[in-house]
Amino acid sequence: MAMAFGRPDNGRRLQVSTADRSVPMRPRERGLVTRLARRIRAMSVLQLIGWCVLVAATGALAVTLALGERPPPPGPDTGAPAARSGPGPAEAFAVKPTPAIEALAEARPIWVEVARPIAVFGVTAPDLGATAHRYEARRHGAGGRDDVLLFGDFSVDAPHVRLSAYRPGGEAPPPGTFFVDLVRNAAEAGLAVGRATVPAAVDTKFGPVEMAEAVFLSGGVSRACVALRLDRSEAGLRLSGWACGTGARPIDHRRLACILNGLELLAPGEEPGLRALFAAAARRRGQVCGAGSAGGTEGRRAG
Repeated sequence: MAMAFGRPDNGRRLQVSTADRSVPMRPRERGLVTRLARRIRAMSVLQLIGWCVLVAATGALAVTLALGERPPPPGPDTGAPAARSGPGPAEAFAVKPTPAIEALAEARPIWVEVARPIAVFGVTAPDLGATAHRYEARRHGAGGRDDVLLFGDFSVDAPHVRLSAYRPGGEAPPPGTFFVDLVRNAAEAGLAVGRATVPAAVDTKFGPVEMAEAVFLSGGVSRACVALRLDRSEAGLRLSGWACGTGARPIDHRRLACILNGLELLAPGEEPGLRALFAAAARRRGQVCGAGSAGGTEGRRAG
């Protein structure tokens, strides 16, 4: 059923169909449609395809932005917004922190040399009586302290001894193998390890101590020495180091054990475990290496 009404328009009447409710266009709208149709007919196939792709891409971008701003749907039980399964747009492109950046952001404690250190340890040994010596110490920000007794010069064919008395703090790593610790300690002294034998236990006043023959290298100089290690962390002490003899009188395990037996505690401080360790060692000393103290003279002796 159709109804006709209104004034004629170029001999035609505007009609309103009750079936589709279509309404004829006005002259201005008809003109716009006509011009658009002419332009479309004038476009090439490639231009028409490009125009369609542009329209589709614009619509897809608008839909994506709209969905990105839309909050997540409510959870099935609580009614609260459900958590996103993946990172959001901002999180996906955020730069994650790295351990190097975090290390720069916080002040990490380090080893610091002690100027004019108090000599906490000394060595009494006849083999080292006239040997030049010095005493060094360094502290760590996490509480550890490493006292080093040095005798002689590695580059000279004369007795050379290096003893490290390390009192570990919060920075202390767990002990590694004998060879790993030896290489690390040698590197700190500017030496390289050419070779080393399997360590064996040698009895001293501190109990069994690991000892091994080792060859150290530095600047073209090669020396045969004996290295040692003692881990008494429960008493607050780790001993390590080496002793090198001369071409005429090489070092051996017994002589190094004698030097270690001459290690004394000069300034125990507030460390009962350390005092107890040296008190027990004094009762087991056995062989005395002789009189005369060596070690710590360049530091300030406490007392």
